[in-house]
Amino acid sequence: MKITPESDLQYILDHANEGDILELAEGTYRIKCKIHTPHLTIRGAGADRTRIVWDDYAKKSPLTAKNSTRSAHGQWPLSATM
Repeated sequence: MKITPESDLQYILDHANEGDILELAEGTYRIKCKIHTPHLTIRGAGADRTRIVWDDYAKKSPLTAKNSTRSAHGQWPLSATM
């Protein structure tokens, strides 16, 4: 399944089946995600091209995030098997 930064990644993760392979297109995915599916493979377009950012302001408007104090918990390159 191909996924873009505009996709609802949490919805996709919530409905993934054991053994699924999710392929994330190049881009930055700003989300606080929970993964409950065992043996799920998530692949990006490369560590320098696809990132998931743990973001307190995921899905909020840029105006709201711009005027707020941002708390970033870090980011990691995406290429992992869960």
